[in-house]
This record gives sequence, structure tokens and C-alpha cells, in this order.
Amino acid sequence: MKKIKTGTICAIISMVSVLVMMIWGFAANDFQHSWIAVMTGGVLSAIVCMIRRDLDKASKDSKDKEESEQSES
Repeated sequence: MKKIKTGTICAIISMVSVLVMMIWGFAANDFQHSWIAVMTGGVLSAIVCMIRRDLDKASKDSKDKEESEQSES
């Protein structure tokens, strides 16, 4: 499976959140509260970025540990 870049995921989240805001604002005539969709998208992007960074770091640390154990043997 091809690994999708974090920036791509965050960009998609941002575009979807703006789309939700526009649909919510026009369909319900409620732009006063539809901004919440964009704020939620920003928070979700930050969460995705932090989780992926931690997973990448853990994966790298695991590989480094395996390499150091093999070189000691």
C-alpha cells in the first residue's frame, strides 16, 4: 500500500471542512455557526499530524534499535 503524505491528508481535511462550512451555511442559512466546521477541520489536521509524526518516529527508533543490536552481534 502506498503511504500517503501527512500534508496531503491535512489538505484534504481542510478542503472538506470548508466544503462542509459552505454547505451548512447555505443550506441552513446559518453562517453564524458554520465556522465551527473549519475550526474542527483545523483541530483534526493537528491531531493527524501529531499522531503520524509519533508513529514515524517510533518506527524509525525501532529500526535504529534493531540495527544497533545486529551490529553488536
